[in-house]
Amino acid sequence: MSGLGTWRMTGFYGFLERGRRYASWELLRSLADKSPLPWVVMGDFNDLLFQHEKRGGNPHPHNLLRGFGEVVDECGLFQLPMQGYQFTWERGKGTQEWMEERLDKVLARSDWSSALPGARVTNLFTRTSDHSALFLGVREYEQVLGVHRSFRFEMALVRDEGCRKLQYKGLVDPVSLANFQRIEAELCHLAAQEDTFWRQRAKQHWLCGADANTKYFHRYASARKKKNTLTRLKNGDGVWVEDVALNSVVLEYFRDIFASNTATSCVDSFFESVTPRVTQAHNVSLLFPFKEEEVKAALFSMFPDKAPGPDGMNPGFYQQYWDVVGNDVTAFVLKFLNGCSLPFGLNDTNVVLIPKKNCPEMVSDLRPIALCNVVYKIMAKMIANRMKPLLGEVISDSQSAFIPNRLITDNIMIAAEVGHLLNRKHGGMVGWGALKLDMAKAYDRMEWSFLRRMLLAVGFAEVWRDSRYCSNRQRQGALFMVAGWLEEAGVIKQCLVDYENMSGQAVNFHKSSVCFSRNTTPATRVEVALALGVVQAPNFGKYLGLPSFIGREKRAVFSYIEDKIKHKIGSWNKRLLSQAGKEVLLKSVAQSMPTFSMSVFLLPESVCLSIERTMNRYWWGPGNDRGIHWKAWDRLCIPKKYGGLRFKDLRAFNLLC
Repeated sequence: MSGLGTWRMTGFYGFLERGRRYASWELLRSLADKSPLPWVVMGDFNDLLFQHEKRGGNPHPHNLLRGFGEVVDECGLFQLPMQGYQFTWERGKGTQEWMEERLDKVLARSDWSSALPGARVTNLFTRTSDHSALFLGVREYEQVLGVHRSFRFEMALVRDEGCRKLQYKGLVDPVSLANFQRIEAELCHLAAQEDTFWRQRAKQHWLCGADANTKYFHRYASARKKKNTLTRLKNGDGVWVEDVALNSVVLEYFRDIFASNTATSCVDSFFESVTPRVTQAHNVSLLFPFKEEEVKAALFSMFPDKAPGPDGMNPGFYQQYWDVVGNDVTAFVLKFLNGCSLPFGLNDTNVVLIPKKNCPEMVSDLRPIALCNVVYKIMAKMIANRMKPLLGEVISDSQSAFIPNRLITDNIMIAAEVGHLLNRKHGGMVGWGALKLDMAKAYDRMEWSFLRRMLLAVGFAEVWRDSRYCSNRQRQGALFMVAGWLEEAGVIKQCLVDYENMSGQAVNFHKSSVCFSRNTTPATRVEVALALGVVQAPNFGKYLGLPSFIGREKRAVFSYIEDKIKHKIGSWNKRLLSQAGKEVLLKSVAQSMPTFSMSVFLLPESVCLSIERTMNRYWWGPGNDRGIHWKAWDRLCIPKKYGGLRFKDLRAFNLLC
């Protein structure tokens, strides 16, 4: 194909029999060194890389997952993301034995991906085969929307003294240097600028002061751009829409979400029943005039490289040039905060849509992120800092997240105990159920009229309510225990309806579910589920990101942790990082990923061992070759002064959590 360079493509078919998988792997190994050209392989591998690539049936054997993953890693290949349906083969469609797997894949080396940055894989449905067809498009998608790119402050400019000299032009005399020193310093300076430029686009915040590796950041920036680029979406009728027509689809969706529901009604009796929690002393402390040090503390608590708002300036600009702009920013913020007013346009935001999953199809698959101006964020953070000491007294004890001295893991442990109770309860006349609720767009549908009246009912001063623009936190979901009776289900449903009418929020009944104890009769289950308007489920799945029911197959339950870490490490090219960069990456990213799960559950030893093997293989692997493991992993886990590298022993760390 003209204009696409020279590269090789291999069509691959893996042996169907599991006993011959090793022969398939050896064949792939033998093909790896046949040519130095950029390489892409596509076909039916009859193998899986991760447990989440299978749905239905028994879990895929772990030894096959590990074996195929090691071969792909040794060949220097990685799996290209696929648009469309995420499974390419199925069996038993429409039956209890329905099973789907992602057997067909496109694997490529990093040099091929760099040479063809616009390459995309699309899953095409076929009616006459149990396999889907994969389409590999290699030409760059041409953007036709013509979006004007606004100014954004580049962090690379903080290394350019000319940026500061714009303020002091004519006041500072340049220092004369020898030609060699001047040129040498300029080269180092430009290299540091380039590093900062691509570091900002890659958003790899874990790499602080380690590798000055522009190629690594360039690769990640390109991957982020490809992942976040949207070419088409489905409208409300399920029809694919592309190009300029995308604008109307997105705007129509968010107009509906953000529109005020005039039908909502605030019941006076409800607000009168709310017990005030904010005292007069609290209000006095809240309304005390803000000080200069609070402005600087709020600014410097922000990460410098956060995405900028409409003015194009990020926190790093204000932090770097605080000696220049500090007085003006402080005076501006204090004037309007202490004067209880907000300048017109200061709270304008850029709304960016971030995909919630790999292949978004609907606008609901996109997460809106509001990018505010830094000055507005300073003001909001100062208000939040004032309220922070009061939250523990104002918010009820059942809310354990985002409150100092409370742990979100408490709710997770309660959910696990509820799941255990339902699974073990066999006897008794009364069955029990757990209702899991999901709120539809919880942060977008809250009515301001309800929020304002609730702030007054809780006890906040009217001046604070009207002028301070208090931030609010709503639950995105909830878990209720109910006895398996129709009357109780009706009362709960009516409470939900009343809450929706007053607050403007809506329960997403499609994502909500109810599960019952074993002694609940089938007839009662159907009646209660119909009364609540939700579906039945064998258990309530994940709660706050962790499994709520742990059975005997613990390895299968926690396989998602292995998959995440393997997928993350598999995306890191060994040749783009020095050994020091690898160390920082493993310690700050890979080893921290299972920490949240370990804080609640004791993971199986086999899971910890598998994760350590993956990290060990990445640590010793140079480029595309299988490296020699000069030290065992347990030797690398001892402190550096004793000859190790102080990596975590995951099992020991889990026991200490």
